[in-house]
Amino acid sequence: MKKTFAAVAAAVVVAYLASPLIIGLIAKRQFPGTLKGFNGGTREWQPDGFHLGYRHSSADSTLTIPVSAGAPLVIHLHHHITQGLGPDLSIMEVTTTPTLQGTTKERLDRLFAGKRPLTIDTKIYADGRYTSTVKASAIADQPLPGKPTVHLAFAGLTGTVNGTFHPHAASYRLTSSGLRLRDDKTRVRIAVSGLSLTGKAHLIESGLSLGGGSFSVDRLVVAPTGKPATEVDGMGFTVKVQREHDGLGFLYDIHMARLSGPPDLKVTNLALEIAGHRLDEKSTARFTRRLAAISRLHLPPAQAGARYRDALHSVAGGFLAHSPEIRIRRLAFDLPAGRVRANADVRFDGTGFKSVADPRNIQRLSVEAAVEAPATAVRALLVGLMHPKAVAYAKAVKPDATPAQVNALTARMADQTIRNLLARDLLQSKGGTYASALAFRHGALSVNGQPMALPSLPTSGR
Repeated sequence: MKKTFAAVAAAVVVAYLASPLIIGLIAKRQFPGTLKGFNGGTREWQPDGFHLGYRHSSADSTLTIPVSAGAPLVIHLHHHITQGLGPDLSIMEVTTTPTLQGTTKERLDRLFAGKRPLTIDTKIYADGRYTSTVKASAIADQPLPGKPTVHLAFAGLTGTVNGTFHPHAASYRLTSSGLRLRDDKTRVRIAVSGLSLTGKAHLIESGLSLGGGSFSVDRLVVAPTGKPATEVDGMGFTVKVQREHDGLGFLYDIHMARLSGPPDLKVTNLALEIAGHRLDEKSTARFTRRLAAISRLHLPPAQAGARYRDALHSVAGGFLAHSPEIRIRRLAFDLPAGRVRANADVRFDGTGFKSVADPRNIQRLSVEAAVEAPATAVRALLVGLMHPKAVAYAKAVKPDATPAQVNALTARMADQTIRNLLARDLLQSKGGTYASALAFRHGALSVNGQPMALPSLPTSGR
């Protein structure tokens, strides 16, 4: 009897869920909350309406993304919804496309040759999962709307997103063969190939998004007409944000296989890793909300800058009390003369911290940094720094000095500077390389263990 009852109950539940109208009612009720769950940082996604049907429904929404200057980017979206329980336990399929009207529609129709600029097809499952496929249409070589001298060619973009609504989490991968940009006014051509964006993220209760993503470019070329091009190969940028045992932590990882450009720039195997630890989660969430609120005001840059500074000041105490640490774990790259290496560690001791305004806080700050570079690269850098001084000196003392004489003076000034630094042990010679280590502790600065004079620092808040 119990087995029969369970079977009947299961059949009723399946029939209930299978009803397209019931699925549509659920979608209508959850639509606003679903969009809200995708809000993060400064972007804002709001529902505009839901039109319920038996097998097919539709909805509209507006995505607003602030930009650094000027009016925000506003994108109106239309969602066509097909309701029904599928054999894979999907309960609806949603096709999302931009809503275009008037002049915007005419310009984009011309740019994309009548194709939809963007299409997102999403399957939503009964267990709260979803899968989306993303497609941005290609653009043949066309002038940009409103900028007839700028031509764009775009290979299009494809990608997938897999995630859950509760909790809000997603993994994504977007790729494009590349794009070309030509500005006939400035006579500059830009070509980018092998674009990829991948990552994972999940929303936590404080409203922050944890996880990470990677953006990579196989090749970038910037070529001014009649001038040598700047070329970048194998460039990538990765960011990770995670909870650690004593706060939030982050990691930025930037790498580049090769960079070359005029006049004789040649850098290979560049790697930069920056990490942060013990960042207060409450202060970070509060700061993020303040930034989002300021961005939505669309203020002029000067007013926005003042608001941003106020927002940072309002949370600075929370950050500092948590003893944050920022580390340049690695900065390294190869020059033709050899490899350059550097690292740094900045810490703040928040034990007993009370006030941002206390001048004794300088005693809580500690900095350690080290750099090692080929001797020839150090000399070349000093020659570049000394050249303006040599020009000024020659103009004052010997106005008729030839360029060769100025260059010789520059070289002598650079060599004398190196000798002075070595004599004071501020620079150390190590088999063809120069190295230096800096330390700032308890308000005192030293280089390679040698004290360096600083302006007097107050030791009392009174």
